This record gives sequence, structure tokens and C-alpha cells, in this order.
Amino acid sequence: AEAAAAAALATGSGSATADRWSPKHPSQYLRASSAAMIAALLFINQKGEVVISRMYRDGFSRQVADTFRNQVIISKEAGRSPVKIIGGTSFMFIKHGNMYLVAVSQG
Repeated sequence: AEAAAAAALATGSGSATADRWSPKHPSQYLRASSAAMIAALLFINQKGEVVISRMYRDGFSRQVADTFRNQVIISKEAGRSPVKIIGGTSFMFIKHGNMYLVAVSQG
């Protein structure tokens, strides 16, 4: 059975699951993974003020910190899940003491 599965994958006639998870060409992998890159890192205090920020991609400004403050810190949703998706922007955060380390990505 393993030999048949390996042969099917080698010829490109594998199962739908194998086709969905294994790219046919390296560029497909690059396109799929580029959407999950971190676009900004923010250190935000418990009041929602940006202490340190670093933007790695164009199209983001410190306004993302305002969005994070309004949707997560003020609404007290920080304890529910470390990932929050707001309007197509993903916020991944960790709270340590009175500081939040927030990674922001698009998509």
C-alpha cells in the first residue's frame, strides 16, 4: 500500500488530500506562505499605548495599534484567545506583566 501511494504521488495522481497539501511547484508554496508573514511587531502597554513598533511591510501604520487597543484591550478579550482576526488583519499576541507583544499579519 505504501509503494502504491508513493507511486501515485510521484506521478501526480495522488489523493485529493495529498494534492491539497503538497505544492506541485515551489512557487505555489511561496505564494501560500507569503500571506502569513509578520507585517508588524508592536509592544503595547496595558493602557493601549505603543511603546515600541516596527513595521516590516508597506500598508501598515501605527493605526493597527488603535485597532488592537479598541478590539482586544478595552473589550477585555485578551484572555480568550491569543489570536484575533479583525477585518482581514490577524493579531497574534502575548501578555507579559503589563505589556503586550503583538505580531500583525495581513490575510
